[in-house]
Amino acid sequence: MQSKNTSSKHELYLVLKDLRINNANAMPSPYIAGLPSMYGVVAMAKKLINSTLAPCHLIFDSVAISIGHFSMTGSQQKYPCHLYNDIRKHRNIRIITARKSYFKASIIIKVYSYSRSLEQATEWLNNNRHIDDLYNLRICGGKALHPDKQPSIECYSLDDLPELFSSLSGFMVADNIDLCRRERLVNEDALDTLIRVIHETSEKRNGWLVATAVGYKAFGPMAYRENSREQLPHTFCDPVIGLARLYRSSLIASVENFSGKIFWKRSKLDFLVEGTI
Repeated sequence: MQSKNTSSKHELYLVLKDLRINNANAMPSPYIAGLPSMYGVVAMAKKLINSTLAPCHLIFDSVAISIGHFSMTGSQQKYPCHLYNDIRKHRNIRIITARKSYFKASIIIKVYSYSRSLEQATEWLNNNRHIDDLYNLRICGGKALHPDKQPSIECYSLDDLPELFSSLSGFMVADNIDLCRRERLVNEDALDTLIRVIHETSEKRNGWLVATAVGYKAFGPMAYRENSREQLPHTFCDPVIGLARLYRSSLIASVENFSGKIFWKRSKLDFLVEGTI
């Protein structure tokens, strides 16, 4: 158990178990359909700590997600593009498709606190479990529903993680983009590398490789644009695809001896996230 000495730095893990996510974006990139964007998961966790739970004075570090019971809708055509010639010929060209996903997820958020020990953070979370924003959590556009319709955030120490992981169902999403960098052939397109690596490792049993969205790459500097709805800097960008490996959550013994980078946070590059231990 953590010491109650509030002058020290406490490493804590906040856990939201068995959330049911409805209508999440299953196409974070035009190239892939499936798992939610890890960039969106990090954004949700950071907003939860820095805004919803701000009075608890926690410092966000990273987040892990265990996904289970995943399903996805068929492709839905969206955003019709009306060109001049198409209007004259009374036809539409629909260039973007959309898919929605439904799944269960357990969220593990790594935070630090200089003002609250494990026991004190647990007490605060229990006393403030009915904050309005906890009923309005969204993950990648999907509505997060709590078990029994009651928000519950449990607090763990690092030593408690093995027991926590053993109780989870589903698969942890670990960063494995380095595999693409190591396996890339000379003059091979990065997307071709990703597809080839997934295909070549499909028969191995050391986790299941999948493509996932890890952020955005800007085409140029940010600037304020005319006629925008809000006065915020804007830039054009393209989604960035990374390689993730799924590990059965219950088989992860501990963070210390586990090689997968299951905790995600913002990288040193703008608009990108990466896995970390």
